[in-house]
Amino acid sequence: DNFYMACVSFINYGNSTTREMSSQIPPIEFMTEILNGILATNQPPTLINWDSIPLPELLLFVGKVTTKAGIDYNTAMVALVLLSRLKSLLPKNARGEYGTCHRLFLSAILVASKNSTQKNGLYFSPPSSVEDLPFTRDEKFDDVISQTTWDTTNCNLAKISGIFTVQEVNEMEKDFRKLLGKHIFVDEKDVKDFIESNKYALGYY
Repeated sequence: DNFYMACVSFINYGNSTTREMSSQIPPIEFMTEILNGILATNQPPTLINWDSIPLPELLLFVGKVTTKAGIDYNTAMVALVLLSRLKSLLPKNARGEYGTCHRLFLSAILVASKNSTQKNGLYFSPPSSVEDLPFTRDEKFDDVISQTTWDTTNCNLAKISGIFTVQEVNEMEKDFRKLLGKHIFVDEKDVKDFIESNKYALGYY
């Protein structure tokens, strides 16, 4: 059934052919629901600021970025795992400004897409011990997060968003990584467990 096929695609997650063959559409409404449940946010401003571009409704923003950036189902699932972890790490009374969820979405998609393409497994496979964690502010870490190909991804998402600058996207991604720390690692079992826990919301009966 659909649930079985979704899990099978992640058993071979590192296989690019498997990812390319996936025809499932990212669950935009479900992603929006997860984002809205992370923390309470202030209402959008009622007065128009003509010096800035107003943020669109979150559902429309998620749909636009997902479609224009060509986000595949696997990347969306990894992003959802990361967002769910972030929610569990935040204080229960956490509150953000309007637009926080827009930023979290972009950050999660960036990290998830880089997990998918990082060949040495630095952010995808968990290390053998805490001492092996690459999430430390050293020269190696800085070199990894400043790779040219990654900058291009950030530039593309900034352009697609139509709202945030490349500098803002870079900063929100760095903040997202800092918030998650060692919890940034996602493997196949994590994704399969997430699908199992949310199979009804995802439409896998």
